[in-house]
Amino acid sequence: TVLLEVFKNSMKATVELHGRRTEDHQPLFGEELPPVTVTICGGQDCYIRISDRGGGIPPENVERAWHFNFTTAPQGMGELSGFGFGLSISRVYARYWGGDLSLHNLENFGVDTYYRLGVPAGNLEGKEQEWEKRRHYVSCHGYRTH
Repeated sequence: TVLLEVFKNSMKATVELHGRRTEDHQPLFGEELPPVTVTICGGQDCYIRISDRGGGIPPENVERAWHFNFTTAPQGMGELSGFGFGLSISRVYARYWGGDLSLHNLENFGVDTYYRLGVPAGNLEGKEQEWEKRRHYVSCHGYRTH
């Protein structure tokens, strides 16, 4: 769920920014678009970085991006998207399982999203107890969820 949301946001931003950059205004597809790249690395924790060149987030919206009901999608599209829950609930899920989700905004360029899984690369032993401790409390903008 977390990765799906981040990929959706990255690909949507990339297509919206670069998708009609031809002289005849025809849509660009596939290799014609800048890539959304994924980097996976591990050490004490396992990280997944998703990087896009979708233009970044306007500075006034960076902190608001984590708030429930915040969206940049046009309203009234008739789609089941743009309600402003995807990114915020993804961070709740990541924290519930002992990880985290963070954004590094590159204004006018793109966003690097870091998903820390909360498990050492290649070693799950002993993590069950940590997950059990976190089961009763997940922090999200000062709210407690049970």
